[in-house]
Amino acid sequence: MSKKTLLAAFFSLCLCSAGWSATYYVDNVSGNDGNAGSSGSPWKTISHALDTITDGDKVVVAAGTYTDRSGGETLVESFAANYMGKKSLWLQGAGAGQTIIDLDGRGGLNIDLHNHLALDSSLSTFEGFTFRNFTDEFFGLRKVANVIIRNNYFIGPSTAGNALGVGAEVYSGGDPKYCWNITITGNTFES
Repeated sequence: MSKKTLLAAFFSLCLCSAGWSATYYVDNVSGNDGNAGSSGSPWKTISHALDTITDGDKVVVAAGTYTDRSGGETLVESFAANYMGKKSLWLQGAGAGQTIIDLDGRGGLNIDLHNHLALDSSLSTFEGFTFRNFTDEFFGLRKVANVIIRNNYFIGPSTAGNALGVGAEVYSGGDPKYCWNITITGNTFES
């Protein structure tokens, strides 16, 4: 076997082993939270996905509107309980305008590690959603690393005159070592 062939085999092995642990699916029309979460047997709620997945999993969310405190969704609570520095994840919608997360006038999904940089070797990605009806910043990125927020559409705030109703806020607590490798790109923000 030539060096070229060995090198190609090595790179193929590296590329195949890199990536996400498992991929799960959510569909609020055909899904059921008692299902396996596979493409043919999706879960119904994003909340159930967040409660069930492990570190490094990908969740593909079908087109539709996912409203907090409706249809079994408890997005704010599930996100806080399961994500806050505990898991890296890839949350992917069908596309902005197609997969809508509606917080029904609640605050936002805060990613706040409280000085515990548990994600310093992990990566979390949020893409392909419309986020609407939030009253605080939708993503409050506080003292985090390795987060990608891309190709989303943010519509907020749901209350007039709320100066905090923005799509994403990055806050390092005054110390830049607490926020790095954060990418916010290809998003649209509307008030």
